[in-house]
Amino acid sequence: MAAGLLITAFSACKEKKEVNHDNIILPKVPHEVVDTTVGAMTETENTNEVKWGGDYKIYVHREPVDSGSLVKLPNGRKYKDNRIKIRITRADGSVFFDKEFTKNAFAAHLDEAYKAKSTLLGLVYYSLDANHLYFAGSVGSPDMMSDDFVPFKVSINRMGEVGIAKETVIDVDGSADSVKTEKDTARTE
Repeated sequence: MAAGLLITAFSACKEKKEVNHDNIILPKVPHEVVDTTVGAMTETENTNEVKWGGDYKIYVHREPVDSGSLVKLPNGRKYKDNRIKIRITRADGSVFFDKEFTKNAFAAHLDEAYKAKSTLLGLVYYSLDANHLYFAGSVGSPDMMSDDFVPFKVSINRMGEVGIAKETVIDVDGSADSVKTEKDTARTE
């Protein structure tokens, strides 16, 4: 009987069919391709000539910052931040104002989460009065497809002092009835 059981056991093992895994279709496991390139906005330069109790030339130069931390957007893409230099010269070539701006100049008006995902987008001269030159500034997403930004009004007075106010409306062409700003403004030296 033992011999019969042994023969049955061997034959049962022999009759076991081997499973061929070559014809089993498994779904492909998607793997996420991570974009490791670091984006940067283009370098720009603008020049304006104004009469402000004399002839002045305003140079505004934006360039990506190579050093420092990168800005990480919600989609995972990383960008370099920007710095913007405003240089204002008199008709005789002497320098009235020369200052470099970074996103930190606007930090008092931004929360930490927004600062982490935004860059200094731009500063553009747009107007003057008897005592101030005015620039429209913005901090926001460097992604060209995004319209996420916070507008600012930057003023430079005759003493070269800078005022920064968060805007709700930017009036760069003079068509708005009034420009609304926060009551508090930040002064930098």
